[in-house]
Amino acid sequence: MIHLSLGALQIDWGKNDGFANHQALFQESDLGIVPDYGYSPPLEMDGYSRRLGDTLARIELLGYSLNRVKKEFEEFQDEWGESVKFPLSFKKLLALI
Repeated sequence: MIHLSLGALQIDWGKNDGFANHQALFQESDLGIVPDYGYSPPLEMDGYSRRLGDTLARIELLGYSLNRVKKEFEEFQDEWGESVKFPLSFKKLLALI
């Protein structure tokens, strides 16, 4: 199993060969013990962990600017319509994160 999370909020996950490799966001010094919130109480396991603020530059280098994320959020809503409409605006979601 592999998870990309912001605290207990799981952003992406996968297992076996079905996952996106997010390792480019991390450095070897980020390897340590991390909580897996998929269990109650959370398990501790080896993994990469880095503060989001310290990761933003790497995320932007990979092409994910705030403007691109907003555009993808809006395109997703336009493509899927009301059936999966996120209950928050992008601005409110950003404030929560």
